[in-house]
Amino acid sequence: MKTAMFVNTDSWFETTTNQTRTSEAGSTPRIPSRQRSKGSLQKEMRFAGWFWRSANEESKSSSWPLWIFILAINGAITFTLQFIIGLIPALSIFLLIQGITTILLFPRIRETVYKAFRKLAYPSSTENLQVYPLADVDFFLTPSQDVVIMAHKGGNSATALLVVDKVPMGIRGNMSAFIRAVYSAHVPLFYALVHAPIPHQSLLTHHAITEKAQDTLSTLDPSQQAAFAWRKGGLWKTRLLLGTRRDVSTLYDGPPDEVLVNQVQHDLQTLQIAFRTAYPHIRLRRLTGTELEDGIRSLLLQGKPPHFF
Repeated sequence: MKTAMFVNTDSWFETTTNQTRTSEAGSTPRIPSRQRSKGSLQKEMRFAGWFWRSANEESKSSSWPLWIFILAINGAITFTLQFIIGLIPALSIFLLIQGITTILLFPRIRETVYKAFRKLAYPSSTENLQVYPLADVDFFLTPSQDVVIMAHKGGNSATALLVVDKVPMGIRGNMSAFIRAVYSAHVPLFYALVHAPIPHQSLLTHHAITEKAQDTLSTLDPSQQAAFAWRKGGLWKTRLLLGTRRDVSTLYDGPPDEVLVNQVQHDLQTLQIAFRTAYPHIRLRRLTGTELEDGIRSLLLQGKPPHFF
Protein backbone atom coordinates (compact mmCIF):
# COMPACT_ATOMS: atom_id res chain seq x y z
CA MET A 1 0.00 0.00 0.00
CA LYS A 2 2.78 2.44 0.95
CA THR A 3 4.82 1.66 -2.16
CA ALA A 4 1.83 2.16 -4.40
CA MET A 5 1.12 5.54 -2.92
CA PHE A 6 4.72 6.66 -3.52
CA VAL A 7 4.61 5.56 -7.15
CA ASN A 8 1.24 7.04 -7.98
CA THR A 9 1.55 10.20 -5.98
CA ASP A 10 0.43 12.53 -8.76
CA SER A 11 -2.62 10.55 -9.83
CA TRP A 12 -3.65 9.94 -6.21
CA PHE A 13 -3.31 13.63 -5.42
CA GLU A 14 -5.35 14.68 -8.45
CA THR A 15 -8.08 12.11 -7.77
CA THR A 16 -8.39 12.96 -4.11
CA THR A 17 -8.41 16.65 -4.91
CA ASN A 18 -11.23 16.22 -7.41
CA GLN A 19 -13.21 14.08 -4.97
CA THR A 20 -12.74 16.60 -2.21
CA ARG A 21 -13.87 19.42 -4.43
CA THR A 22 -16.96 17.45 -5.53
CA SER A 23 -17.97 16.55 -1.98
CA GLU A 24 -17.44 20.08 -0.75
CA ALA A 25 -19.43 21.51 -3.64
CA GLY A 26 -22.33 19.18 -2.91
CA SER A 27 -22.49 19.54 0.86
CA THR A 28 -21.62 23.20 1.43
CA PRO A 29 -23.03 26.43 0.06
CA ARG A 30 -21.28 28.34 -2.64
CA ILE A 31 -17.66 29.25 -1.79
CA PRO A 32 -15.30 31.15 -4.04
CA SER A 33 -13.11 28.81 -6.10
CA ARG A 34 -9.87 30.32 -4.71
CA GLN A 35 -10.92 29.71 -1.07
CA ARG A 36 -12.13 26.20 -1.83
CA SER A 37 -8.91 25.26 -3.63
CA LYS A 38 -6.77 26.51 -0.73
CA GLY A 39 -8.78 24.55 1.84
CA SER A 40 -8.62 21.41 -0.25
CA LEU A 41 -4.86 21.69 -0.64
CA GLN A 42 -4.38 22.03 3.11
CA LYS A 43 -6.46 18.92 3.73
CA GLU A 44 -4.55 16.95 1.11
CA MET A 45 -1.21 17.92 2.60
CA ARG A 46 -2.42 17.05 6.11
CA PHE A 47 -3.67 13.71 4.87
CA ALA A 48 -0.49 12.95 2.95
CA GLY A 49 1.55 13.50 6.10
CA TRP A 50 0.15 10.29 7.54
CA PHE A 51 1.73 8.16 4.80
CA TRP A 52 5.23 9.47 4.27
CA ARG A 53 7.81 11.59 6.03
CA SER A 54 11.17 12.96 5.11
CA ALA A 55 14.34 11.19 6.24
CA ASN A 56 14.94 13.80 8.98
CA GLU A 57 11.43 13.39 10.38
CA GLU A 58 11.77 9.59 10.42
CA SER A 59 15.13 9.76 12.23
CA LYS A 60 13.66 12.15 14.82
CA SER A 61 10.67 9.97 15.50
CA SER A 62 12.80 6.84 15.92
CA SER A 63 15.74 8.39 17.82
CA TRP A 64 14.06 10.37 20.56
CA PRO A 65 12.14 7.47 22.23
CA LEU A 66 15.32 5.37 22.21
CA TRP A 67 17.34 8.25 23.64
CA ILE A 68 14.81 8.76 26.46
CA PHE A 69 14.75 5.01 27.16
CA ILE A 70 18.56 4.91 27.44
CA LEU A 71 18.45 8.03 29.61
CA ALA A 72 16.11 6.30 32.07
CA ILE A 73 18.27 3.16 32.22
CA ASN A 74 21.43 5.22 32.53
CA GLY A 75 19.90 7.24 35.35
CA ALA A 76 18.94 4.08 37.24
CA ILE A 77 22.45 2.68 36.85
CA THR A 78 23.97 5.96 38.04
CA PHE A 79 21.68 6.03 41.06
CA THR A 80 22.90 2.54 42.01
CA LEU A 81 26.57 3.24 41.31
CA GLN A 82 26.71 6.34 43.51
CA PHE A 83 26.47 4.14 46.62
CA ILE A 84 29.32 1.94 45.38
CA ILE A 85 31.89 4.26 43.76
CA GLY A 86 30.66 7.71 44.86
CA LEU A 87 28.57 10.49 43.34
CA ILE A 88 31.17 12.22 41.16
CA PRO A 89 32.48 9.03 39.42
CA ALA A 90 28.88 7.88 38.90
CA LEU A 91 27.95 11.22 37.31
CA SER A 92 31.02 11.04 35.10
CA ILE A 93 29.97 7.61 33.83
CA PHE A 94 26.43 8.91 33.28
CA LEU A 95 27.61 11.86 31.19
CA LEU A 96 30.00 9.69 29.20
CA ILE A 97 27.36 7.09 28.30
CA GLN A 98 24.68 9.65 27.53
CA GLY A 99 27.07 11.74 25.46
CA ILE A 100 28.13 8.76 23.35
CA THR A 101 24.45 7.80 22.91
CA THR A 102 23.56 11.31 21.78
CA ILE A 103 26.37 11.41 19.24
CA LEU A 104 25.44 8.01 17.82
CA LEU A 105 21.68 8.63 17.58
CA PHE A 106 21.62 12.16 16.18
CA PRO A 107 23.54 12.70 12.91
CA ARG A 108 23.61 16.50 13.13
CA ILE A 109 25.25 16.47 16.56
CA ARG A 110 27.70 13.85 15.33
CA GLU A 111 28.64 16.03 12.35
CA THR A 112 29.09 19.08 14.60
CA VAL A 113 31.41 17.19 16.95
CA TYR A 114 33.34 15.77 14.00
CA LYS A 115 33.85 19.24 12.49
CA ALA A 116 35.00 20.63 15.83
CA PHE A 117 37.63 17.89 16.26
CA ARG A 118 38.70 18.29 12.64
CA LYS A 119 39.31 22.01 13.14
CA LEU A 120 41.47 21.24 16.16
CA ALA A 121 43.47 18.60 14.30
CA TYR A 122 43.72 20.49 11.00
CA PRO A 123 43.42 24.24 11.56
CA SER A 124 42.34 26.08 8.44
CA SER A 125 44.85 28.40 6.81
CA THR A 126 42.07 30.62 5.43
CA GLU A 127 40.53 31.60 8.77
CA ASN A 128 41.89 34.57 10.67
CA LEU A 129 43.19 33.82 14.14
CA GLN A 130 42.39 36.56 16.63
CA VAL A 131 45.33 37.64 18.76
CA TYR A 132 45.67 40.16 21.57
CA PRO A 133 49.12 41.79 21.33
CA LEU A 134 47.97 44.86 23.28
CA ALA A 135 45.99 43.06 25.97
CA ASP A 136 46.53 44.46 29.47
CA VAL A 137 48.61 47.37 28.11
CA ASP A 138 48.20 50.92 29.46
CA PHE A 139 49.79 54.12 28.16
CA PHE A 140 50.69 57.13 30.30
CA LEU A 141 52.04 60.56 29.37
CA THR A 142 54.55 62.00 31.85
CA PRO A 143 53.94 65.46 33.39
CA SER A 144 56.64 66.88 31.11
CA GLN A 145 54.67 65.38 28.16
CA ASP A 146 57.81 64.30 26.32
CA VAL A 147 57.87 60.61 27.34
CA VAL A 148 55.21 57.91 27.00
CA ILE A 149 55.24 55.10 29.58
CA MET A 150 53.76 51.78 28.55
CA ALA A 151 52.79 49.42 31.37
CA HIS A 152 52.27 45.76 30.46
CA LYS A 153 52.43 42.37 32.13
CA GLY A 154 56.16 42.05 31.41
CA GLY A 155 57.13 45.38 32.94
CA ASN A 156 57.24 49.06 31.99
CA SER A 157 58.66 50.81 28.93
CA ALA A 158 59.43 54.47 28.32
CA THR A 159 59.58 55.92 24.80
CA ALA A 160 60.51 59.35 23.38
CA LEU A 161 60.49 60.54 19.77
CA LEU A 162 62.17 63.07 17.48
CA VAL A 163 60.90 64.09 14.06
CA VAL A 164 62.93 65.48 11.17
CA ASP A 165 61.24 68.83 10.68
CA LYS A 166 63.12 70.35 7.73
CA VAL A 167 65.43 68.84 5.15
CA PRO A 168 67.54 70.90 2.70
CA MET A 169 67.43 70.24 -1.03
CA GLY A 170 70.88 68.69 -0.99
CA ILE A 171 71.43 66.33 1.94
CA ARG A 172 75.03 66.04 3.10
CA GLY A 173 75.91 64.13 6.21
CA ASN A 174 77.68 61.19 7.73
CA MET A 175 75.43 58.31 8.66
CA SER A 176 78.36 56.17 9.83
CA ALA A 177 79.43 58.86 12.28
CA PHE A 178 75.89 59.11 13.63
CA ILE A 179 75.60 55.35 14.18
CA ARG A 180 79.04 55.18 15.83
CA ALA A 181 78.16 58.02 18.20
CA VAL A 182 74.88 56.40 19.23
CA TYR A 183 76.57 53.02 19.62
CA SER A 184 79.36 54.47 21.78
CA ALA A 185 76.80 56.12 24.06
CA HIS A 186 74.85 52.83 24.38
CA VAL A 187 71.60 54.55 23.40
CA PRO A 188 68.78 52.33 22.08
CA LEU A 189 67.65 53.56 18.66
CA PHE A 190 64.72 52.89 16.36
CA TYR A 191 63.39 54.87 13.42
CA ALA A 192 60.39 54.85 11.08
CA LEU A 193 59.97 56.36 7.63
CA VAL A 194 56.39 57.29 6.85
CA HIS A 195 55.77 57.96 3.14
CA ALA A 196 52.70 59.23 1.30
CA PRO A 197 52.50 59.99 -2.45
CA ILE A 198 51.42 63.46 -3.53
CA PRO A 199 48.82 63.34 -6.36
CA HIS A 200 50.06 64.65 -9.69
CA GLN A 201 47.16 67.15 -9.73
CA SER A 202 48.83 68.97 -6.81
CA LEU A 203 52.31 69.23 -8.37
CA LEU A 204 51.73 72.64 -10.00
CA THR A 205 50.90 74.32 -6.69
CA HIS A 206 53.15 72.38 -4.35
CA HIS A 207 55.77 74.48 -2.55
CA ALA A 208 58.45 71.79 -2.90
CA ILE A 209 58.42 72.10 -6.71
CA THR A 210 60.80 74.66 -8.21
CA GLU A 211 59.49 77.42 -10.47
CA LYS A 212 61.29 75.92 -13.45
CA ALA A 213 59.60 72.56 -12.90
CA GLN A 214 56.22 74.26 -12.43
CA ASP A 215 56.65 76.08 -15.72
CA THR A 216 57.43 72.81 -17.47
CA LEU A 217 54.44 71.05 -15.93
CA SER A 218 52.08 73.88 -16.82
CA THR A 219 52.63 73.19 -20.54
CA LEU A 220 51.40 69.59 -20.13
CA ASP A 221 47.83 68.34 -20.01
CA PRO A 222 46.68 66.21 -17.00
CA SER A 223 47.45 62.88 -18.68
CA GLN A 224 50.94 64.06 -19.65
CA GLN A 225 51.52 65.35 -16.11
CA ALA A 226 50.55 61.93 -14.72
CA ALA A 227 52.91 60.19 -17.16
CA PHE A 228 55.72 62.61 -16.31
CA ALA A 229 55.26 62.02 -12.55
CA TRP A 230 55.20 58.26 -13.10
CA ARG A 231 58.47 58.32 -15.08
CA LYS A 232 60.18 60.39 -12.39
CA GLY A 233 58.94 58.14 -9.57
CA GLY A 234 56.43 60.69 -8.37
CA LEU A 235 56.62 63.21 -5.56
CA TRP A 236 56.55 61.79 -2.06
CA LYS A 237 56.02 63.39 1.31
CA THR A 238 58.14 61.73 3.99
CA ARG A 239 58.42 61.92 7.75
CA LEU A 240 61.41 60.44 9.56
CA LEU A 241 60.75 59.53 13.20
CA LEU A 242 63.73 58.82 15.45
CA GLY A 243 63.07 57.23 18.80
CA THR A 244 64.66 55.73 21.87
CA ARG A 245 63.21 53.36 24.44
CA ARG A 246 64.13 51.83 27.75
CA ASP A 247 62.50 48.80 29.38
CA VAL A 248 62.34 47.51 32.92
CA SER A 249 60.99 44.13 33.96
CA THR A 250 58.58 43.69 36.85
CA LEU A 251 60.05 40.25 37.57
CA TYR A 252 63.15 41.83 39.07
CA ASP A 253 63.70 44.85 41.29
CA GLY A 254 64.31 47.47 38.62
CA PRO A 255 64.56 51.25 38.86
CA PRO A 256 61.39 53.24 39.51
CA ASP A 257 59.55 55.05 36.73
CA GLU A 258 61.23 58.38 37.53
CA VAL A 259 64.67 56.91 36.93
CA LEU A 260 63.44 55.25 33.72
CA VAL A 261 62.00 58.53 32.40
CA ASN A 262 65.17 60.48 33.23
CA GLN A 263 67.26 57.89 31.41
CA VAL A 264 65.08 58.12 28.28
CA GLN A 265 65.21 61.92 28.33
CA HIS A 266 69.01 61.78 28.54
CA ASP A 267 69.13 59.22 25.70
CA LEU A 268 66.94 61.43 23.52
CA GLN A 269 69.22 64.41 24.09
CA THR A 270 72.26 62.31 23.16
CA LEU A 271 70.45 61.07 20.06
CA GLN A 272 69.55 64.61 19.05
CA ILE A 273 73.12 65.90 19.44
CA ALA A 274 74.58 62.97 17.49
CA PHE A 275 72.16 63.44 14.61
CA ARG A 276 72.71 67.20 14.41
CA THR A 277 76.47 66.64 14.40
CA ALA A 278 76.23 64.16 11.54
CA TYR A 279 73.59 66.19 9.63
CA PRO A 280 74.08 69.85 10.62
CA HIS A 281 71.63 71.25 8.04
CA ILE A 282 68.66 69.10 9.07
CA ARG A 283 66.37 70.45 11.76
CA LEU A 284 65.02 68.09 14.43
CA ARG A 285 62.09 68.64 16.72
CA ARG A 286 61.15 66.77 19.91
CA LEU A 287 57.60 65.45 19.93
CA THR A 288 55.51 66.28 22.99
CA GLY A 289 51.88 66.06 24.05
CA THR A 290 49.38 65.04 21.39
CA GLU A 291 52.07 64.89 18.70
CA LEU A 292 54.02 62.34 20.74
CA GLU A 293 50.83 60.36 21.32
CA ASP A 294 50.03 60.44 17.61
CA GLY A 295 53.58 59.42 16.73
CA ILE A 296 53.36 56.38 19.01
CA ARG A 297 50.04 55.49 17.41
CA SER A 298 51.59 55.78 13.95
CA LEU A 299 54.36 53.35 14.93
CA LEU A 300 51.89 50.87 16.41
CA LEU A 301 49.68 50.99 13.30
CA GLN A 302 52.68 50.41 11.03
CA GLY A 303 52.85 53.48 8.88
CA LYS A 304 49.60 55.34 9.50
CA PRO A 305 50.59 58.99 8.93
CA PRO A 306 50.38 61.08 12.11
CA HIS A 307 48.21 64.17 12.08
CA PHE A 308 51.31 66.41 11.87
CA PHE A 309 52.32 64.63 8.65
